[in-house]
Amino acid sequence: MENFKEYLSLFESHVLASKALFGVKEELVPVRPGRLSRAPVGALLGSTFVLPEPLVVDYYGHLKKSSGFLVKVERAKKKYVGKQVRMVLAPVVHFATVKIEVVAKLAPELVADFPAFKKRILNTRGFKHDF
Repeated sequence: MENFKEYLSLFESHVLASKALFGVKEELVPVRPGRLSRAPVGALLGSTFVLPEPLVVDYYGHLKKSSGFLVKVERAKKKYVGKQVRMVLAPVVHFATVKIEVVAKLAPELVADFPAFKKRILNTRGFKHDF
């Protein structure tokens, strides 16, 4: 894989945007960035991506939030003026549940580099694996 950031952008816009195929459930998601946002995996993946709908992607513990999620947080802050908004209910896609078959169905051009993409994320996260 030559350009990781470009692949990541395509993956998020083509594959994750069609969240219905992953059995996405709404979960309470913290508004503030977590500890992993300052770790190497946070620097590699970033903290936000462009998608008008609220969506959060859980990359092995690192939560990456869509621009739609950030808009939802701002609405909640306006609704609960004077109170601290710590968590918001939003749909979450767990990256570990994304199968290569689904990637093939939604974006065939991304299939060839998906194993290398997943391996780079796992390596950066610090997991020991035989993938």
